[in-house]
Amino acid sequence: MMLKTIGAITVFTYAALLFSAPLLDPVILENEYLKLTVDRQRGATLRSLIDKKNGAEAAREFLSGKYWCGALAEDRLAGEGYPGEITRLSYKGEVRRTGSMQILALECISENEKYPGLAFAKNYYLKDRARYLEVEWRITNTGKTARVITPWVHNIISRDYRNTVLPKRDGVKLIPPSADYFQDPVRNWLGAYNPDSRRLIYFSAGFRKLLKHYYCFWNGYHTLEWTFQPVKLRPEERWTAVYRIGLAEPATVPAAVSEDAVLSYRWADEALVLEVYPTSDLGALGVKVFADGKECFSRNAELFISGKPLELRIPSADLPQKSVPLEVKLFRNGRELEQAGRSLVVYVDPEHKTSVMNTALEAWASSESPYQKIVPQNVTAKLHRADSALSLAEVSPYIKVFEQDRFLKGELNQELRTLRNSRFYRQFVIANHGNAPLTFRLNRRSAVLKHGADRLPVSVRRIGFIGTKQPTGFDLNSPVGRYPDPLLPLDSDIVTVPPKSNLPLFLEVFVPAAQAVGNYEGVILLTNGKERLELPVSCTVLPAAFPARSTLRSTAGCWALSPELLKAVGSKDTPAEFQKKCRSLYYRHRLTPRENGVKWTFDADMEKQMAELEENHAVSIAVPDFVIRKPDAFKKAVEVLRRHHLYKQAFYYTIDEAPAALFPKVIEECRKIHTLFPDFKVLGTIYEEDVSALYGSVNIWCRSSIRKEPWHEIRRRAGDEFMSSNLPGVHLEAPGIAPILTFLRMKECGYSGFLFWNMIGGYGKDNPWENIECAGQNGNAHLLYPHASGPVETLRWKYIAKGVELFDLLSMLEKSEPDKYMEIQMGLKEVGKLPDLEKLYSRLMDLL
Repeated sequence: MMLKTIGAITVFTYAALLFSAPLLDPVILENEYLKLTVDRQRGATLRSLIDKKNGAEAAREFLSGKYWCGALAEDRLAGEGYPGEITRLSYKGEVRRTGSMQILALECISENEKYPGLAFAKNYYLKDRARYLEVEWRITNTGKTARVITPWVHNIISRDYRNTVLPKRDGVKLIPPSADYFQDPVRNWLGAYNPDSRRLIYFSAGFRKLLKHYYCFWNGYHTLEWTFQPVKLRPEERWTAVYRIGLAEPATVPAAVSEDAVLSYRWADEALVLEVYPTSDLGALGVKVFADGKECFSRNAELFISGKPLELRIPSADLPQKSVPLEVKLFRNGRELEQAGRSLVVYVDPEHKTSVMNTALEAWASSESPYQKIVPQNVTAKLHRADSALSLAEVSPYIKVFEQDRFLKGELNQELRTLRNSRFYRQFVIANHGNAPLTFRLNRRSAVLKHGADRLPVSVRRIGFIGTKQPTGFDLNSPVGRYPDPLLPLDSDIVTVPPKSNLPLFLEVFVPAAQAVGNYEGVILLTNGKERLELPVSCTVLPAAFPARSTLRSTAGCWALSPELLKAVGSKDTPAEFQKKCRSLYYRHRLTPRENGVKWTFDADMEKQMAELEENHAVSIAVPDFVIRKPDAFKKAVEVLRRHHLYKQAFYYTIDEAPAALFPKVIEECRKIHTLFPDFKVLGTIYEEDVSALYGSVNIWCRSSIRKEPWHEIRRRAGDEFMSSNLPGVHLEAPGIAPILTFLRMKECGYSGFLFWNMIGGYGKDNPWENIECAGQNGNAHLLYPHASGPVETLRWKYIAKGVELFDLLSMLEKSEPDKYMEIQMGLKEVGKLPDLEKLYSRLMDLL
């Protein structure tokens, strides 16, 4: 890599990026149609796949710090970052030939401390006269203890393939560059396809071993991936999987993929036209087509890669007039080719003659879930009532209570003091021990705390439960089931407790900035004619108040939801109306939405939009690309920001997650910005280890993990700040205090805030009531739920709000009592459990 020094700044030269990635220990397999280059010292990755039919490269790599990443058949284990150290393991092995097959057998006994006791092996198989290859991946536990693994395969492909092609329940979809998605497999394959060049690359694996398909377009890099089912390897046990990588040129979107052929179809002149594209030279064969299990077509043919595709034309009248599975079978000398994957099965709809992209698929039967189920736990609680009919338990609001949990009598150490302009929570749980539902009505007038003539209203909501299919990170040790999360409004003030189950209630009090100081008390009543439940709540309001503007810089995604999603949840709002309600929630919880409603039209409407940001004490404003790139518009934007006292909160968000290969582009963008306004901030989600090339360009460093690094203090002295590019601990399965601890870690490590990509609706169209998983995490981008009543808050959302308050508490102490703050700051890393957190909060109350 070539570097160039300009003053005190080291930058990448553009010429350095023209050179291809160096091969460390390459070995080549080659036949009539393909040339493979496997690098034994880069994790046995397939670094090059040349299609000799057209001379095109199928793989693509990129520079990540001092390492090159990407290409095909790149290994990963779930739970480690990308690229993991597994991609840099060194293998040994050579090519041998067995008949018409070349075999590259590679082995690695890892000495890396991340993989103790694991031995890795990869075999590449390349058959003569074939346009596909086969990869066998084996992992053996040579240690003395069991290991849980979830194997994962990455493939970064040539940009020419352009679109992802993926079988989904509503058809085989051609997906243009877009956001990344995990997908429950419907078939055993996925691929990428360019309709203009007709180039297809596909990947297929054993269906019952698959867990998820995944695709992503990131900074111009197109990746196709899948995870295998997790497995627990006992000592001496071995896991094995086989997958295939193939190339073809179908005229239309492929409908099915087998070991030796790709099948597509179209409707023309009252006939179904099937086109079979061989991926190996099969020679003379018999071809039969079965519709709904009955033979409807038969002929003999010759299938060669160099020849024309086999076209089978079946009159529509010869097909059942309904959606049916249609199977193409290949025969040699009267015997069906029975190897796995030889059959080509598609679904067609002769009645409506829909295309492959609009014909529903019946999902193949998947394997049984390997995950454990949630089991009841014993929860320490203050019992206000406990008899054979029901129990009323008061539990810390930072403990998640499940439907079947049991309660142990104990005492709570909840801090009852609170500052003004803040909120506090309480949690009560009604446990129904009977066989019939219990129904209570909330006495709305009782939901208030009193201090003389002063009042504090109490919000009462029930905590709903949401189901998971797979655990976050596909962790075999994490259970699946129904988790407490959404905070649901009480319908007509009615509380219904199912039989033999718990119903948690979430109580919240917001203390306004001007609230009178003193002790507040109240008893919230639930009645049903026969029973009367009393929920005692008290607090002490202190003179100190949180500042109107948070000291924590947040830029949290607040995407607009699709009309289809809003309709599905019963909302009558337009996307813009619903988004405005979400923004209001952000501001009330001391968070700033990145999608803030500013249109940058430089007119009266924009003045109102900027005034809204000013009134809501926004802590961050992302100036969009289309403004930054036009000097006149940029100058106007700065003028408006300064007029509304928001210039210090503004920044430009440069290339997202830029790898080292894109640093020159980042530097050039920053140079243009700082030429006009030297103190204008540029935010970068920069994850490389060596980022010195960007010193003086990026001002806000968003790092992938919250930690102290040697160079941080150097950049802070230069005026830079550091933020987390995510919020660890906000996934559904995490303990209640996990999101709060994240904010302590930020303060401990000198971070000024966080960036989070989105907090509602996943990618804008994802329904958490149906599937809470997003991007491999349960609850990711689902911290608010769309609902007919508006955005529904969650426990995790409330924990984030408490984390922001705790960050602000520490900032207040840092300003007023720096010596005492330093004493506390030194001990923040020791706070890891609920009692530690409660002790810290009480001490801060004492000091403030």
